Amino acid sequence: MLKSRFISGMVATVLLIGVVLSGTVPLRIAVALISALMVLELCHAVNLHAAFVIPAAVFSALFASEAIFPWLRDAAVYFFLLLTLITLLIGHKTLHIKDAACSFLFAFFVGCFMGCITKIRLDEGGAYWIWFVFIGAWVSDIFAYFSGLLFGKKKLIPSVSPKKTVAGAIGGALGAAVGFLIFGFFVKDSIGSPNIFVLFFVGLIASASGQIGDLVASVIKRECGIKDYGKIMPGHGGAMDRFDSILFVAPVIYLFMQIV
Repeated sequence: MLKSRFISGMVATVLLIGVVLSGTVPLRIAVALISALMVLELCHAVNLHAAFVIPAAVFSALFASEAIFPWLRDAAVYFFLLLTLITLLIGHKTLHIKDAACSFLFAFFVGCFMGCITKIRLDEGGAYWIWFVFIGAWVSDIFAYFSGLLFGKKKLIPSVSPKKTVAGAIGGALGAAVGFLIFGFFVKDSIGSPNIFVLFFVGLIASASGQIGDLVASVIKRECGIKDYGKIMPGHGGAMDRFDSILFVAPVIYLFMQIV
């Protein structure tokens, strides 16, 4: 289990680096595919009626990858909402309003949050800023794991995630903040030389956001009675299992970019 987790993690890391360094087009394709997969996993978790699944996944992929022209985005949102409601109307004898509501939620939740990754990469200095997303999510995870292992006694929210500890949460936040400072030092000329104290603070916020995303994903899994969202990555679970924290970190980095 540990071996397969390590191997799949290394393969995913190499693919990630390759996609990010390859330019905006490969990244947008990857974001679209991952977004669609995440929506499919969420829909499967809550047993969403099949009539709503594909439209939600397609809309999320298009929205997240910025594949829709800006002047068509409002029309696309309207079309998706209209299509979902018409589907509910046609199948009112077998379909339920909660299915339509879940399709709205999952499509916009994943599409908007993952879309921040695309927005970051397309913005000025985005080739450097985008790495802060992964530092805020995965470096935080690593430090949280070892901090919890060494010092974790008090549980964070045991009813949601029994293994997470307060020490792990603090260690993860500090680890991400230090990671922000180190990486920021090497790319400061390319990102506008932000104040180190501000960068440290954003690292803390990014980590906290990522941990909230992890807990939100755990709540949904507990509600649905599942262990993992999928099996696409051996030892890691599904796309939602791997990208839950990134979903919540990306908007933090994007908003910070707009401020500085």
